[in-house]
Amino acid sequence: MRTALCVALVLALAAASFAGSNEFTFPGTPYATDGTFDIFFQFPVLALDDAHVVGLGFDGTYIWCSAGDITTGTCHFYLYDEAGNHMATYDQLGGATGWGHRDLCFDGTYMFGSYGTQINAFNTMGDYMGYFNGPGISPCRALAFDGYYFYTCGFSEYIYRGHWDGVWGSTPDWQIISGDVISGCYGMAYDGSNDCLWVSTADYTGDLHQFTTDGLQVGTHTTLPEFDIHGGASMVNTGAYGMTLGVLMQFSPDTVVLYDVDAFSPVEDASWSSIKAMYR
Repeated sequence: MRTALCVALVLALAAASFAGSNEFTFPGTPYATDGTFDIFFQFPVLALDDAHVVGLGFDGTYIWCSAGDITTGTCHFYLYDEAGNHMATYDQLGGATGWGHRDLCFDGTYMFGSYGTQINAFNTMGDYMGYFNGPGISPCRALAFDGYYFYTCGFSEYIYRGHWDGVWGSTPDWQIISGDVISGCYGMAYDGSNDCLWVSTADYTGDLHQFTTDGLQVGTHTTLPEFDIHGGASMVNTGAYGMTLGVLMQFSPDTVVLYDVDAFSPVEDASWSSIKAMYR
């Protein structure tokens, strides 16, 4: 009954507000997909006041989606549970305008996002707490945190890694770790189970790149034909499916997709030449 009511509600809202709809079950067997990964679950972000949803983060309980200001004068954070139920809406403080905060990441205390050269922090109630400085790119579009280092990247920029000292207004010791710029980079997530970074793209390729935390690219995967333009990315720990890779898809409607990436460790999927490079 719960699934039937959920599907009926989503289809009705999508028909009224968007040029498309999503069919899903929760919980259940993974979606059939022609891309690299099985899709555990997906749900539309019904951000009715904003036309552009771009960022994704997970605070240990709720999935945060960030949406740009189109009609209301204020950008928003929309919070969802893993079943796609809307739980809260917060204003994006800290001066966010336009597209607002792009990708999001959580360090166990604060949710971080950026709409410029600074990386802003919010508590889990959406209050603005302070900022630290990025590596000079604007915006710091992709963000990830591995428990010690922050990672960031811009649209067709290098991946930077730096340790923040916890002082508001300070600048981490940013270093470039990727060998090349990342075409269309939009989101990033640190996967502790596989000890790697997942990098989402918005260059119409549907590419999801996989990097070691030292910046070595060890794989490129696809979300085609279902989705070709990504927004932010975050690991999402669910009760129904365990640890998943969440990616915000810039779609109609904008959609959160939870992928099964459990079997994709960097060493298992790297070519022999890449493995040798890891241990030079």
